[in-house]
Amino acid sequence: MIPPRDFFVFKEGTKCHGHDSLPHVFPAGPVATAIEFGCIWMPKADLPLSLYDENRIVGGFQ
Repeated sequence: MIPPRDFFVFKEGTKCHGHDSLPHVFPAGPVATAIEFGCIWMPKADLPLSLYDENRIVGGFQ
């Protein structure tokens, strides 16, 4: 399976900013892309992610 284009952008960010950076991810995209990203991203090999999700209790995204 060929990884989505967005995953290559994520890998390029690692090359530019190094392994000490923390990418902030706002999941706004097709469900299929989000699932594929979750299948390809490897927690032990890739950078940790700061994922945002809507929290209606606090009225925003966390």
